[in-house]
Amino acid sequence: MKNTANELLYKHELKINRIVSIIYGLLCLFPILIYIMSVLGYYNYPIVMGMVAIGATWVMGIILFLLDHFHIGTKNFKYIMVTAIQIIVFMYSSDFNIQITALYMLTPMFALLYFNPKITIYSCVIATLSMIAGVIVTSPKAGPELWHVSPIHYILTTGGGRLIEMIFASGIVISASSITRSLMISLQQNNDKISSMQSGLVYSFADMIESRDGTTGEHVKRTSQAVSYITQYIMTHPEKCRYKLSKADYELIAMAAPLHDIGKMKVPDAILSKPGKLTPEEYEIIKTHSEEGAKIIDRTMSQIEDPVYINFAREMALSHHEKWNGEGYPQKLKGEEIPISARIMAVADVFDALCSARSYKKAFTMDEAYDILRENSGTHFEPVLVDVMLNIREELETIYG
Repeated sequence: MKNTANELLYKHELKINRIVSIIYGLLCLFPILIYIMSVLGYYNYPIVMGMVAIGATWVMGIILFLLDHFHIGTKNFKYIMVTAIQIIVFMYSSDFNIQITALYMLTPMFALLYFNPKITIYSCVIATLSMIAGVIVTSPKAGPELWHVSPIHYILTTGGGRLIEMIFASGIVISASSITRSLMISLQQNNDKISSMQSGLVYSFADMIESRDGTTGEHVKRTSQAVSYITQYIMTHPEKCRYKLSKADYELIAMAAPLHDIGKMKVPDAILSKPGKLTPEEYEIIKTHSEEGAKIIDRTMSQIEDPVYINFAREMALSHHEKWNGEGYPQKLKGEEIPISARIMAVADVFDALCSARSYKKAFTMDEAYDILRENSGTHFEPVLVDVMLNIREELETIYG
């Protein structure tokens, strides 16, 4: 849920790399078009030069594709990309027979998409130098044949005018890039502050529960850490855990875990903190905390959090006592009818209860707790998640060891 400004900008850069790569691919069609029009007599562009231009642009295109596909030189990819685009622009904008001078600002416009003043300045500099070089290259023909002036006069007048235009346009583009980046960073920082406040609110609920039940608050914190370890393992081992969730979903599940027992706020103190075994009537009352938790989340958090996050939090609060064989509560869901978020929460919840001392029982050792997980694999718990728990024992020992 929470991203730093740098992470956001990096993800944006990767996205723009892909977009600019596609644009470059389209630009590779331009030399072919010019070549065909030259063959048909619409342009007087040398056929051999046209073939060289086609070869050069496509070779650069293949190199750029490989760099992007294999994530080679990711940090410098944008510089390589805008340089390649500028080479294409120079080849055609500087030709006496074509001279599409407006293309010189094409590269800075692409660079503007990155919201990065450095790449924007770089693109403006190479575009300006490319423009000056183009004027010099075309001056021997353009000066005498088009304007009936000497090459030097053409360079000074035409080049000077275009230089002023480039400086003015570059200033606008660079300013726009800088302002947009600042706004983007400021917005992300504000979002981070809001996210931190919301996370604090979530944990304050756990503290409120702890104030009524000396075990539940710490239970919430331990199970939240266990859920985090479970989701991290699932994300890094997709071949073993084939759930159709994104990385962002798993992160939200881990962040929603502290709310799974929030419904215990509605359970009377006498029952919640009873030192001995609960009576059947008391057990029925404490079982209501699942549905009460879902109601609390619906009433209090639906307007202040990400709806996907709220959905996971509600699933975990409502269904973390469901069992894989359908004998849990409150809805007696079975197998994959139980949301994956609640299945994860269930195994973390029971494991913590086993490994923690209560007023009415001693803590089981981790070996004993793992034996119970194995015995209940396929009945209480999803077998895949029991295997996950076995594979993260080292991490869980940092909590329970």
